[in-house]
Amino acid sequence: MTGTVVLDGSPVPGVTMTMKLADGQSFVKVTNANGRFWFTAAAAPAEMTLHAELSGFAGLTRVLNHPAKGSDVLMAMHVSSVSESITVTASAPEMVTTAGMAANVMAGNSGRDMLADRLLDTLSGRTPLFQTNELAQKSVAQRQEMIGTVIARLKALNSPDDRFRYYLSARAALGGNKLFQAEAAGAMREASPELALRVLTDLIETYPDDASTMRIVGRVLSAWSHDELARLVFERALEISPRETQTWRELFLLDAREGKEKELAERQKRYTTYARDDRMSQTDDALQLELQRHQPGADPRIDPQAELQVEAMWDSDYTDVDLHVIEPGGEEVFYSHSRSARDGFLHADVTSGFGPETYTLPRMAPGHYQIALVYFAGGERI
Repeated sequence: MTGTVVLDGSPVPGVTMTMKLADGQSFVKVTNANGRFWFTAAAAPAEMTLHAELSGFAGLTRVLNHPAKGSDVLMAMHVSSVSESITVTASAPEMVTTAGMAANVMAGNSGRDMLADRLLDTLSGRTPLFQTNELAQKSVAQRQEMIGTVIARLKALNSPDDRFRYYLSARAALGGNKLFQAEAAGAMREASPELALRVLTDLIETYPDDASTMRIVGRVLSAWSHDELARLVFERALEISPRETQTWRELFLLDAREGKEKELAERQKRYTTYARDDRMSQTDDALQLELQRHQPGADPRIDPQAELQVEAMWDSDYTDVDLHVIEPGGEEVFYSHSRSARDGFLHADVTSGFGPETYTLPRMAPGHYQIALVYFAGGERI
């Protein structure tokens, strides 16, 4: 038996499909990137029950009597109704990121030939879903512009159902782009935390052997209070690339924050037995300082002496990405000017991949703080 899971005609990957037979046997599959699943049995059963389950969707069950050999089943799912009210109150100096400013500019372009508007046509049913890679042969600036406009359109949709359908169309058109996935998850969270979690973890399914991407996903999961899921993601990243100190760091700091002293001690013993990449000694140095100040219930990566702390990490090995922070008054802290007059400090210049690079400032002054990541070099094993 084969089948497809869809949402308003669009395929839905990652759905857990369970087939139960009358004799009590049970089989589980997960839909692939095209929403397809299949089951095999020695003989066609007299009766079977199919159940589809995915976070953020209403569960779907179908009972099939005397299904024919080679049957193909269509399972049409629906988004669960979710509502959330969030109130944020803050009084702090304003920070402006270059990415945020670019997104605001990009959202103003309203040409009807833009991808974002064509995707709205698929949402309304005027045109079918198209599977392509609209980002191919585009420059970095053009990709950022296209993704920024698509995300702006997604945010403008009111209901979680419409946002998720638009996301599915956009994902098919953008070819699984990491920036789009991450931005879409954040935009989806405003309407439905459950669907945002689904969108974010799509990155793991798209890049199942990419430890650096998993670290970033794990950090976001932890920030969203999904620490146990984050732990599973970090553990998978460690299995893939045990030589990368950055993954050990994430697990150490998670253990320390949760007060799991026994697990932390055991993990540190394991850490000493592994041969690690010598290029990542800066990360190891930072980790040792962080562990010295850890207390149960507190995140040891956060410097208690700093009013502002910025940490940058990225997903490309053998790559030099530089963190720049421009403080009020215009003084810029970066790799060749690592400390400002206000004692803003860039702790390390990581030149060979993944980061982290961390900036701290003991006391914040009123005004704008500009935070930028500058791609310096990459692609060469130095």
